[in-house]
Amino acid sequence: MSLSGCGGDGKGASSTDGSPTGANDDDDDDDDDNGDDDDDDGGTAGPGDGDGDGDGDGDGDGDGETTGACEFICDSDTPSGSVQCDVFAQDCADGEKCAAWDENGDGAWDSTKCVELMGSGQHGDECTMEGLTGNDTCDKGTMCWNQDPDTGFGVCVELCTGNPESPQCAPTGTFCTIVNDGVLNLCLDNCDPLIQNCPGDDLCLPHPEGLGFICALNASGDMAPEGSPCAFANACNAGLFCMASGVLPSCDSEFCCSPVCDLGEADNCIDGKQCTPWFNEGQEPPGLESVGICVLP
Repeated sequence: MSLSGCGGDGKGASSTDGSPTGANDDDDDDDDDNGDDDDDDGGTAGPGDGDGDGDGDGDGDGDGETTGACEFICDSDTPSGSVQCDVFAQDCADGEKCAAWDENGDGAWDSTKCVELMGSGQHGDECTMEGLTGNDTCDKGTMCWNQDPDTGFGVCVELCTGNPESPQCAPTGTFCTIVNDGVLNLCLDNCDPLIQNCPGDDLCLPHPEGLGFICALNASGDMAPEGSPCAFANACNAGLFCMASGVLPSCDSEFCCSPVCDLGEADNCIDGKQCTPWFNEGQEPPGLESVGICVLP
């Protein structure tokens, strides 16, 4: 899940960080959901296609086995940052924490480093941070998320514990979301994309491992309506997902924004698109059976 940082510096989704927002923490190897140069046939929508390998499973390995409803939320390059510490293990010295930061200055977290502890904020507490430097007022094992560029305040979000293969989240109602090539490992709230019930201006986006949907900061600036190109998963307006161009009728970029739709209501998709189930039949999480996406039939 490639997420733009924003983080109070006013940056939106200006470039592709190449980190996963399509599968899990190892989704940077051009083998599953990035719609790159692997003979994308623009196949049918849902968790079983759109990855470009033609097997209909969405994971790009050609075996026809579904790995999750994430193939439309994509990356296009490999991150070029550096990993100096482990955000799971928090292996920095006393008085420091391992934090994600934007080493390349492109508006996305692409690296990790040890930073001095500047506060003791816990999950859900108000916080401040110095742009995307990794310096914030949250305690070890948490990071300041969703900083408002106007007020300068964000909220502390707990990091996942365990490891990338078996991540865990303590806060009730949260999923572990591993994105940006493992640089970010966040315990984010679950949500319903049909009602966009995230706090504040957050977006409701697919969980990278197909576990449902999670809340993520909004990097669109409300300037990315249907059909807009998108370099990050969170670069579309609320109610839209960043989709591979192969499943859209007209997209002048590798990925563009397309609306979420309700399978239980009249099909309001336009330009030849149809409201298609997001999940494979029988794999819908409880309460999310009606979630669809507007794509080519």
